Amino acid sequence: MFSTFLALSALAAPQAAPRVEVLRSTLPGSVTSEVPGYPGIEITKFRDFSISPSGRFVVLAQSTGSTPAHFVIGDDGTVLGNGEVAPWTSADTMILSYSAAGVAVNDAGQIFVNTLVNESTGGQRVWIARKTGGAWLGMYDSKSAIPGAPGVFFNAFDELNGLANGQVAFYTDARGLPLDRNRFLLNPPAILEREGVTGPIDSLSGALLDVWDNWSADASFQVTPDGAHRLVRGTVASAPSLSNEFYTYDGDLIIAEQTVLAGSGFVDPVLEVYHMHLGHEGTWMATGVNDPPGSASPREFWFVRDGAVVAQTGDPIVPGDARIWHDGTGVARGAYFAVSNGTQHYLAGYGDHTGTGDRKQVIVLEGDQVVLEAGDPIDLDGNGLFDDNLIVEAFGVEQWNTVDRTGRLWLIAILRDTANNKTVEALLRISPHPVTLAVPTLVGGQAATFERARPLIECYAKSVGLMGPSGAGQLTKMVNQICIAGVVQGLGEAFSFGKRAGLDVAQVVDVISKGAAQSWQMENRFETMLAGHYEHGFAVDWMRKDLGICLEEARQNGARLPVAALVDQFYAQVQNLGGNRWDTSSLMVLLDPDND
Repeated sequence: MFSTFLALSALAAPQAAPRVEVLRSTLPGSVTSEVPGYPGIEITKFRDFSISPSGRFVVLAQSTGSTPAHFVIGDDGTVLGNGEVAPWTSADTMILSYSAAGVAVNDAGQIFVNTLVNESTGGQRVWIARKTGGAWLGMYDSKSAIPGAPGVFFNAFDELNGLANGQVAFYTDARGLPLDRNRFLLNPPAILEREGVTGPIDSLSGALLDVWDNWSADASFQVTPDGAHRLVRGTVASAPSLSNEFYTYDGDLIIAEQTVLAGSGFVDPVLEVYHMHLGHEGTWMATGVNDPPGSASPREFWFVRDGAVVAQTGDPIVPGDARIWHDGTGVARGAYFAVSNGTQHYLAGYGDHTGTGDRKQVIVLEGDQVVLEAGDPIDLDGNGLFDDNLIVEAFGVEQWNTVDRTGRLWLIAILRDTANNKTVEALLRISPHPVTLAVPTLVGGQAATFERARPLIECYAKSVGLMGPSGAGQLTKMVNQICIAGVVQGLGEAFSFGKRAGLDVAQVVDVISKGAAQSWQMENRFETMLAGHYEHGFAVDWMRKDLGICLEEARQNGARLPVAALVDQFYAQVQNLGGNRWDTSSLMVLLDPDND
């Protein structure tokens, strides 16, 4: 009988099984559904989410029947509910509601929100506000003039895009203008588009083809974090119907419904575009279908990247797979979404097995592998056992998906709770080629039994050693966790000290990591600690469980663990901030001057 200590170190392996993490969900009773800092209140629905290129995230969530009922929840522990004081205004001004497309975040962790507030004077005002560290700032409001349009005032906001420079690009309509010219797309102070004035441009001639009539659909305005590129979806004055939408990239027309897709080789015109996506570096992708009324040709679903068709009805979903992208017979949409970070490209839709005829929703990494499909089990608690009674039901709202800089796919998915036969929503993060781990394994047991098991252990172990009789491996793990607790707290204190002293802490680490202060935690966690990014690594909940075991063993053997006991209390404070699933390095959040 063995007790093993698994100290993880990385060894890359190709085609490892994708890692699917549940970051937030609406599953009752799960830690992922808890609203941090609001005991007893759980998320019941997602209304919006935003992911930065580095993987910072913020969600707008609803909790039916509770007060507050809507929350902005950031990965840094930020929680702001409706009915609470708007922290960028006077103390008696209350948040009434949030826009349905009302949150954004950038790599610096700045959070942007779009809210309606009740003012102490009895009136109401719409705001775009920004949180930087611990400070909120009101950026734009419905009683202010639009930059670049003197005498014209904001009325409402939508489609927030958080930019790397701390600015925000957004949609607005204005007061005091004719109704056919009162809508704007802004990257202040620049007016990028204006209803009735600007419109789709012919990329060859540079001629204005028509003027915009409206931008009313979800994700109708997307801007890259550097502000250099924009993707716009809307209707034009000569054809204001939603069945005749136009799509532009940096002003140039790229797709028009009821027109043959340029360069595609298709005969039939586009009936409908389902999904448009602008990657953080400027790649654009789209999905849609050709099937005009009265046409005798079959339905053609397609996926497009930067104007080129990359997959369509009848193509294998990935090379060598027996399934093909199907024509939509019997389902509403054969092509669902397509997203990219410029290097990794994901396609989602229905795949038909050419042999069995089986059909299910799939997500593939283009030209590589299937990363998720309907019916896949989901490991909610990350214990590797898939014992949570959850499977993938569907892929949720088409617009709620993106890819970060490292190639991880983020999406809101619909899961089925098979124990209760109910569906729940979940924010998933999928790593298609996660690092496969080779582990130094420290074993407790009888020597003869250990030697027989050694060949098997060495299949996955970086190194293996017999630490003593049964139980010695677990005791060795306790020693490891006690060491880590002290090291991580020391790093948090040192980095906080360096920041407050005005030092370039990254430069400090570059120097001291070559001396006696060096540690694995320093070299592998300093960047995320300095950035305040903790959605990764070994969870605080698991660390507290381990420290509890250590402290109980110490009570029995007489060991004194004052530092471990103190750090355990600090981790409890992190849990109270909503950091249950944060990495152990999140002790820094209690010390970071950026959170003052």
